[in-house]
This record gives sequence, C-alpha cells and structure tokens, in this order.
Amino acid sequence: MHPYDELQVEKLECQNHLFRNFCLKLKDIVRDSKAGPITLRKCLGKNILRLRKSVISATAQLTKNEVNFDCCSILQKHILNAPYHVFGDHQNCVDSVCSIQRKNDTNWIPDLLQSGLLYRIMNVVNNLADNSKSLLFSANNCVEQFHSIVAKFIGGKRVNFCLRRSYLARCSGAVISHNSGSFMSRVHKSMYNTSPGNFVKSTERRRENDLIRRKRKMSRPRCRKSLFLEKGRNKNYGVRAEKPDLSEDIFSQKKERLLSTLQLSIEERKSIERKTVEQRKSPLWREERRKRLTASDF
Repeated sequence: MHPYDELQVEKLECQNHLFRNFCLKLKDIVRDSKAGPITLRKCLGKNILRLRKSVISATAQLTKNEVNFDCCSILQKHILNAPYHVFGDHQNCVDSVCSIQRKNDTNWIPDLLQSGLLYRIMNVVNNLADNSKSLLFSANNCVEQFHSIVAKFIGGKRVNFCLRRSYLARCSGAVISHNSGSFMSRVHKSMYNTSPGNFVKSTERRRENDLIRRKRKMSRPRCRKSLFLEKGRNKNYGVRAEKPDLSEDIFSQKKERLLSTLQLSIEERKSIERKTVEQRKSPLWREERRKRLTASDF
C-alpha cells in the first residue's frame, strides 16, 4: 500500500551537504597530482569558495520571487556557467551577476580546457546542478541542527567551547596526559592524595594496551594485495549508495546538455583534431573520447 495515497513524495537533498560535498570534491582534484599542472590546480584551490559563493548568490536572486520549474532550469544554467565566470570567461554571464570589474580578470578557461582539468571540474558542477531544486527550496537538515544544539549542552558528540575556563581546562588536561601518560591517575592523586580505584586503573591500562597494539600494527609492513581489494559497498549511505532513477524532465535536460556539447562547428572540430594528435598523452583526447563511440568500443 502507498503510505501517502495519491500524494507524490520527492526527496530534497540537504543544502549544507551539497555544498560541503561540492567543495570536498574540488579539493580532491586540487590534491590529485595527475589532474593537471600545479599552477592550474592552485588556481582552482584559490577559487573554490568563489565557485560556492557564485552559486549561493544566484540561488538567492532566484528565491526572491516565487519559485517554479523555470527557476530550476535558470539556476542550472547559472551553476553550469559558474566555472567560466570564476575563471575569466564572461561570454554567457548575466549582467546582474557578473560585475564590470570581474570581466577584466585573466581568462584561465583555455588552459584548463587544454589540460583537461575543466572536464573534471564540470563533472563536479554537474552533480550540483542536478540538485538545483534542493538549493531553491533551501532544504537544510533541521533535525541535525536541532540535535547539534542539544548535544552541545548535554556534552554529547560536540563540546561546548563557550563555557568558562573549559578551553583552558582541556588544554591543561592534554598537557598532563601527554607528559605523564596517565591523565586520570595523576589528577586524582594531586587532588585527593590517594590512589584511584581499580576501575580507573583498568581503564588506563586498557588504553595503554590499545595504543601499543596500534603502534605495532602500524609498524608492520603492509601487504600490497590489500590495495586492490574492493571496499564494501553500502547501498543505503555514502558515495556508493544506490540513487533513484532520474525523472523524465531531468533526463531530457541532461540528454540535451550532452548532445549540445557534441554539436561542433567545422572550425571547432579541426581545432580539437589538432590538439589531440598525441592521443593518449593528451588529456583533452581522453575527455573528448568519453563522450563518443569510437571503433575500439565495438
């Protein structure tokens, strides 16, 4: 039985999680030495927050009025144009979003395109553009925010850093623990001039044994076969989680977007042909080859 009768339920992703994953994936590209030249990766690292800010500003402008399906498509165009706007190509920018000062910036797009780094950036941007509806409706996880506030006051997962002398007390405790190796015993003896109970001693002994065991495990040579083992896949959570099928509207949009990238003029085809002469040695050749069916696929 359908629990909601005739009502159609649609899942909205958490806005904070979307932006966090967006920035983390871009940082992974920056750290990957095989992604491209270090100068371009440094340029990307400096502009990650600008990419996020451009998406947030475009979302804020669209949410001033009534949100509808047209707003989702407009926001998708803004998100897909964000890398071009941030890295100096303002041909498709809107005047309300792009200022005159930004139009005089250095254009990094040709270098990013030549190195193949732009394709990896656009893969991350496409994932964010697919969730444009979640950005428009400001789908934040209110339950997590509520529990974080509760945990702050009850001493759960988070520590209240606002209490008086709490930070100094933790710093002092860390110094005692580092110097003596047995934090609770030292504090108990200095305060009460008596030895702590068996429970405290057994707890410290167990922690010391765990520390020794971890050090021994880290000192052992690792087997290289473990690098090739497939990690367990959780179908309900994480990056490898199973995702629902795309709706017809989103599927048609992604199809048109892909087909538009394949429609090139004669001059563009000749330029790609000249730039991809080295084939495997050219990052542009690998990225362009992914979108096409070649003879080696059959």
